[in-house]
Amino acid sequence: MVNDAKNAVLLGVRSDFFEPPPPLKSFVNRRRMLSFPAMSIEEADEIIAKVPGVVLVIVDGVTRNEDGTKLAFDVKKLERLIIKWPDLRFIFLVSQLGIMELPPTDRARIIHEPFNHKTLALMTRRLIGIPERTYYKTLVQFKRLSESVPKGLFGFSVNIEPAGLLLQTETMLQIGEAVGLSFIPPNGGRNVDVKGIVVRETESSEKGTKRFGIKLGGLSPALKEAISDFCLPKSQL
Repeated sequence: MVNDAKNAVLLGVRSDFFEPPPPLKSFVNRRRMLSFPAMSIEEADEIIAKVPGVVLVIVDGVTRNEDGTKLAFDVKKLERLIIKWPDLRFIFLVSQLGIMELPPTDRARIIHEPFNHKTLALMTRRLIGIPERTYYKTLVQFKRLSESVPKGLFGFSVNIEPAGLLLQTETMLQIGEAVGLSFIPPNGGRNVDVKGIVVRETESSEKGTKRFGIKLGGLSPALKEAISDFCLPKSQL
């Protein structure tokens, strides 16, 4: 493993939700990100401590059975994990927004996504690179181009088209700000890296997030074709 690798931990009580190999065995997705499945908070903590380059933790926050859904992990233990690793980003897949409220100081690096069997499960599997999947949202890494040493930030792209996209994120952006975005085509291949300008801000129905309109410019025909692979019919949005 190279020193600058960026890796993820997939935390869930059901290993088949992420469809990984047995716990503690890693696999490489099409983002070239190693993903390490964990089935307990303690196991996730151990992986983060021992594996270099972990930047993202995806938590399947609920269990599902005949009686409905309930929290999969103790919230206090999750809070301690978040506080212990202040440089990590977390995505919580939850049954409803607000079910895992955390201290306000931590919300800037935490994304809550309401669980939905049909859309969110497909998005999650799309993220870890299982082929021949459809998806609802695509996780995008982006950065502020104005910073001398840009930090990697995360958000979800929706309504993608060659002219631009809506970026849903908890990070506050400014109108006119230049950003760089990196996402991967559904049919595989190299990441598509583009630059854009924030042209508008809209409210999001999901608590703690905003949607920013990003105008993409100066795209080559090849890049436009690559981005068109992300476009979904309106019936699927």
